[in-house]
Amino acid sequence: MNHSSPIYPRHDRPAWNPGRGSYGNNMWQAYSPKLKRNVRLYSDLEYHHWILVEATPEIVAFCEQPVRMLSRVEGRDRASYIDMWVRFRDGAEQYRELKYAKDISQLEDKPSLRQQLFVQESWCRRNGAEHLVVTDEVVHANKLLLRNWRLILSILANARDADHGKLRQTILDVVDAQGRISIDELRRMIIGTEAALLAAIFELIQKGNIRAPLDTTELNHFMLLEVNHASM
Repeated sequence: MNHSSPIYPRHDRPAWNPGRGSYGNNMWQAYSPKLKRNVRLYSDLEYHHWILVEATPEIVAFCEQPVRMLSRVEGRDRASYIDMWVRFRDGAEQYRELKYAKDISQLEDKPSLRQQLFVQESWCRRNGAEHLVVTDEVVHANKLLLRNWRLILSILANARDADHGKLRQTILDVVDAQGRISIDELRRMIIGTEAALLAAIFELIQKGNIRAPLDTTELNHFMLLEVNHASM
């Protein structure tokens, strides 16, 4: 069994689950359409980063708090749980740590943070993996995109038990035939409930089969859709 293949993720469940008591109201629990399970994020920054991971079609698998990383520091074993592991469609993998840019800029004055990153970087080096520090400046670079995807993910969570396979194919066929079409026009051409239609559209966008300008336009019924032939 190849656990690094797209079918069998390297990490499929968190290695660490401290519960709400350690993090108070900063802990988020949400349903992941990409993983088909609930995820827990332990800060607002981790939550917003998770939204971007769900919004990236090239990311096919991920896991929060995936592994306990051990490295020797000054003769002693030190451990760190990294925030997220992601794998891309082309097989590339990353271990990501979420940090605020102001803390990274003051790294010389933060010995515990330096040690944490050293442990993670050393572990990744030994295991031939890429280590990436993702800052709030990167995560919050496009707040419109975050807002749009937060709404999309809530709709997908509500539709988690529905099978939209046939509806997705119908939508793809209509959008492909039209070239570009708005959500509103699509709604008038396809028979079905609005809730099912929106969920199926957003499933296709999340998979990368359909493109929509979610990074530049507020999500609404007049948003234009087009087929992403490169993903087919």
